[in-house]
Amino acid sequence: VRDGYDELLKGLPNQSWTMTTDNMIALADSLNARPQPCVNYALARFLMGDDRVQRAASYAAAWVRDLNIKKQKGAKYWEVGNEHYGSWQAGYDVSGLGVISGTEYGKDFRIFADSMRAADPSIKIGAVMLSDEKDHDNWSAHVLPEVQNHADFLVIHEYFTWASDINTITVQQMLDSIVVIKKSMDNLKRMVEKYTNKNREHFPVALTEYNVRAGRKNSSMVSNLFINMVLGEVITHGYGLVNIWDIANGYDETEGDHGLLSRNNPDVPDNTPHPSFFAYYYFDSFFGDVMLRTYNEQSSLYVYASRFSTGEAGVVIVNPTVEEKTVAIELDDSDPGDSVYWFTVNADDPESNNIEINGNRGPEYGFGPENYYDIAPYSSALTSPLIFTVKPWSSNYLLLESKGEVRAKNVRDKAAKCGLKFRQMGRFVEVKAPEMPDQVGIYGLNGQRFSAELVWAKSGSAGKVLLPKTSGLYILRVKTGESVYYKHLLTY
Repeated sequence: VRDGYDELLKGLPNQSWTMTTDNMIALADSLNARPQPCVNYALARFLMGDDRVQRAASYAAAWVRDLNIKKQKGAKYWEVGNEHYGSWQAGYDVSGLGVISGTEYGKDFRIFADSMRAADPSIKIGAVMLSDEKDHDNWSAHVLPEVQNHADFLVIHEYFTWASDINTITVQQMLDSIVVIKKSMDNLKRMVEKYTNKNREHFPVALTEYNVRAGRKNSSMVSNLFINMVLGEVITHGYGLVNIWDIANGYDETEGDHGLLSRNNPDVPDNTPHPSFFAYYYFDSFFGDVMLRTYNEQSSLYVYASRFSTGEAGVVIVNPTVEEKTVAIELDDSDPGDSVYWFTVNADDPESNNIEINGNRGPEYGFGPENYYDIAPYSSALTSPLIFTVKPWSSNYLLLESKGEVRAKNVRDKAAKCGLKFRQMGRFVEVKAPEMPDQVGIYGLNGQRFSAELVWAKSGSAGKVLLPKTSGLYILRVKTGESVYYKHLLTY
């Protein structure tokens, strides 16, 4: 290792914010999730010798073998390095090598990718990019020609807003920055067309780190509104994978807290859900398998509609304004069912952390009701069109029952193309697939997860899942080997 860097490299694994591979596996297993590793590219700049890149790549390949071959954890998506275009990143400026360039990273990426694929040919490997062509000495313009035949997808990070004092970022500036999602995708496609021999749609795009730099507003109601808008817009504009930074971050009196859950805030218990948490909590339950084209006549509202595989419609409506709105929801070619169910998350002030969920408020320190998982959805008779009142500064999650067998069949056919078939028999749900699914889960509309065990015999046969004893509406989620969720609404 180059002089001056050995102690740095030895010390990092002992920092409180790091974890071992076994720690990561334990966390992923507890969440029924797959690891999404980022290999240590910077080591290629710290090692000595003409073969320094090959040696660093061999460590990355060894990690692939350990995680996927030895431990059978099926990590599908891998990144080579982090934000290496920035001076804050380890390995950016190394004595004897100088400042890294996009060309150097791109050439080294090829060596890493070849070594990692030799360990497991099934993995997909992403290259680090920027969505602005001119940023950091034209980083992306230099990376793309080098990685065009070796990268499976492109990786970007986005924090949307910037100011020397991030607490001066206004609510409106936060909300207005949502246009960056479309702009970034358009820029990346244009650069692919300009700097490679591929067509503009060739590379999937992964937003593997995002949040918004807004200081104390990060843990207020406006963050909930913004995260819902991000989730809707990344689906609308075709991003393939999205990761928020982060689950638990840490409180700072000036910087605020980026975490979905509180940490080290002297006035708030650790792991208290922030308003941003509820964006994921409810969006995940109320957004179906397929996004529907939406015609929205109220430009101040953000509306994202979807269809479940059983035909029901899930609609997310965000009102990032001070005004109450009344909307009429009508689904084309739909045969509506009997009922609509919904949750509303709102606050009196977008900068407040004291939020309501279906009229239920939280403790004195704010951040929503502690028993959020016990709160029942509102419900009413479903009319066509459905007239719905949207509160100011609110996120609304609706499920519209449907008798529309044609649409339901179309979505079921999509699942069937992957060999998935479903049949409900009372409390039992039969799941047929070419091989045992990675994950099976049962959830209530309020997001509560119930234990679900898939009794499986052999490939190509039908497994059975037992629904909870209590009658009600449940969402069955099945995750296949290609990391695709299929959601089915079940009534028992």
